[in-house]
Order: sequence, then structure tokens, then C-alpha cells
Amino acid sequence: MRPYLLAFLSVSLACAQDPKSFAVMAWGPSPANEQQLRDMREAGLNISGFCRAADLEKVRAAGLTCFVQAPAIDGINWLNPPAEGELRGLVRTLRQEIGGNPAALGVFLRDEPNAQMMPGLGKVSSLLRESMPGLWPYVNLFPARVSADRLGTSDYGSYVRMLVETIHQPFLSYDNYSLVGGEMLDYFYTNLDMVRRLSLETKTPFWNCILANAHFNYMEPSDATFNLQVYASLAYGARGIQYFTYVSPAIGNFRLAAVDQFGNRTATWDSCGGSTIRSGCLRRR
Repeated sequence: MRPYLLAFLSVSLACAQDPKSFAVMAWGPSPANEQQLRDMREAGLNISGFCRAADLEKVRAAGLTCFVQAPAIDGINWLNPPAEGELRGLVRTLRQEIGGNPAALGVFLRDEPNAQMMPGLGKVSSLLRESMPGLWPYVNLFPARVSADRLGTSDYGSYVRMLVETIHQPFLSYDNYSLVGGEMLDYFYTNLDMVRRLSLETKTPFWNCILANAHFNYMEPSDATFNLQVYASLAYGARGIQYFTYVSPAIGNFRLAAVDQFGNRTATWDSCGGSTIRSGCLRRR
């Protein structure tokens, strides 16, 4: 069976193995099931998503990496974080749980924060770098179409720069789901152009999080939807592709991710496109 379109990227831009060189990521909770993790690797992913520290060895055994998601970090009020001593204790405990496992690429901090949360996120990011200098923080940003009130800044550029200047994340990460009503909306490309310019300005590579399931009025995945999103991102210089989502969330109107909420492969897994770069790379396994 040829693997799911997702992998393709392993599209593989030369079949990148190192996620710090080129990330191919499942956006969402990392499976704890060992076979599902091996399937991810077969599909060409190199980041399984957001994992528990307890599952790191399973992730490593599958040849993958992940961002560790810790309940204690999730529980932080980013608008009013605890005192530094308490934060240091949380980071110290997390370091013990990770135990230097090489599957840990970094630590998940927050999805789509507003600007007012950035100082708190920056404080924890600094403590993580101090305690575990090889690990990356993970913060994913809003798309450019979000209002200034919601961003908390006057413009999108100021918002994105905070990821570099305040959190010191070594990559820009944002999401943009623009396949609606049978067409790709223009702001997918507008957002790519904005992030590319900011990436060049800050000398920081960027990862794009793209649509990989259907929900509400978003289009169902196909060769065409994946190829359009992936290759457009590559054309603008992306150094990472994230798939929202590889596994369908258990709650909500989500369908046709590569794996359903019961752990079964869907038709999306078997959907294959015509990219010779992709298929040639995958076939050389």
C-alpha cells in the first residue's frame, strides 16, 4: 500500500530525516499506540505531534520526535503566570520526566496566543532554554486574517515578531485553513507572503500548518488540496509542513483525516498524487 498523501512531503524534500532541517509534523496529540506511531513514520512524518513524556520511548522507537505536552505547563495562566520560583520547579520536574530522551524535540507551550500572553510564554521559554538548551519551545500563531483586537497588536507583523523577539522560538509557526466552498481563498497566499517576508527579515525559518481534514465548510482532503497547499508553501520557502490533523479529533465535526477517531486509516491515507518527487522518495524505502 502506498502511504498517505501526508507523507509526501517527506515530499520529501530529499526525504529529510531531521525535523530541525525540515519538519513534517502531525498537528495534534501524539498517539500512544506503537503501531500508529510506526504508521506515521511509514507515512513520512518526522514529528508525531504533542506527546506525553511517558510516551517518549515509544516515539523514539518508531523513529519519530515530538513536542512534549505537560499538564503542569498547560495549566499556566499566561496572562498572569506564577512566580519565577514556581515556574523553575515546573521546568525542573519536566526535565526529570523527559530524562534526556532524544525523541523530545521540544515542549508545547501554546496554540494561537494573543500578544498579551507573549511575555509569560517568553519567561517560560527562557527557563526551558536554561534547563534544557537542546529543546525548542513550540508556539503556533494565528493566521493573518484574525482581527487586530484578537491578535492584541496593531498589525500582524508586530505579532509575528514577538515569537522571535520575546519567545526566541527558532522557527515561525502559524496556521491558515483557506480551502472553503470548493476554492482556495486568496488570503492563503497573502499570509504566505507576509510570513516569508518576516522569515527573511528575522532570519527565522517558517513552518506552515495546513488543512488535512474536513470540518464545517472546509473542503475534503484530496491530492489536489494537499498538492496545492504543500507546494505553494515550499515555493514560498517553508521549512516545515504541519498537518491539521493527521488523526481526526474525537469531538467536533471532523472527518477524513488520515486516521479516524477510532484509530483506523481512512480513504485519505490511500489517496495518492502524481508528484514524482514524492513517489520516488517514498518508493526508495
